[in-house]
Amino acid sequence: MRYNPGILLIIIISLLFLTACSEEEQPPVDYLFNGVRLETGLEMTEEKEIINPSRSFRPSADIYFHYRHYQPFDHEEIEVQLVDLSNDQVLARSVYDTELGEETINDIIWFGSPGRYKIVIIVNGTIKAVREIVIE
Repeated sequence: MRYNPGILLIIIISLLFLTACSEEEQPPVDYLFNGVRLETGLEMTEEKEIINPSRSFRPSADIYFHYRHYQPFDHEEIEVQLVDLSNDQVLARSVYDTELGEETINDIIWFGSPGRYKIVIIVNGTIKAVREIVIE
């Protein structure tokens, strides 16, 4: 069987490229369903939009979150959880009753200790968004 050295070289370069891409540190993943949006940052505008969205914060920072549903709520109950990723323990839980026609939930979450956490948005018992946060 005869092989083409050019094809072998292309395969080796492709494998090296794929290996290099997979070894790069990827940012934390957002899990978003049905086109919703969950952002976090240190500042929020008067219109309740996050200024300079970020995932990495210092300990004891007041962190704003903004959840946009893109569909008017119909008196849904929104639960927001703060979960420690090291053990999946729910550290804090808040429940919001929405008004007819609202599309967003905004609030502040305070983190005391360094670590990896996630904010989980649950609408009527269904997880709608998850955002990982790193406290350094």
